[in-house]
Amino acid sequence: MEQLKERIKKARKITTSTLNVYLRNMRILSKTITGTDFKDTSFLNNIKKVKTEIEKKRLPTQKTYLATIIVVLMLDGDKSKNIVKKYRDYLSEIKGQYDKQMETQRKTRKESENW
Repeated sequence: MEQLKERIKKARKITTSTLNVYLRNMRILSKTITGTDFKDTSFLNNIKKVKTEIEKKRLPTQKTYLATIIVVLMLDGDKSKNIVKKYRDYLSEIKGQYDKQMETQRKTRKESENW
């Protein structure tokens, strides 16, 4: 995880809080999908499994997880170009759903429960 942290810091000009969000998301995804602590990004190659796990979350959270995945995979450059494109397409789809939800200005189930 420390190596990932250093690679992200070197590649992107981001705040410490954003870096911590990326690292936390990777820990959570790894633990949820593989059942183990984060070792490497190879589990992200199974897009179907990752999607299944992400779809359990609310749309804003899905967007955050997908952004994290894209940032992390982009660290590998051209090697991950194809899979990054698939995740970007999926992020675009989720963003469209989120935008549509915002246009209707209807409360989500969770928002309704909190009111």
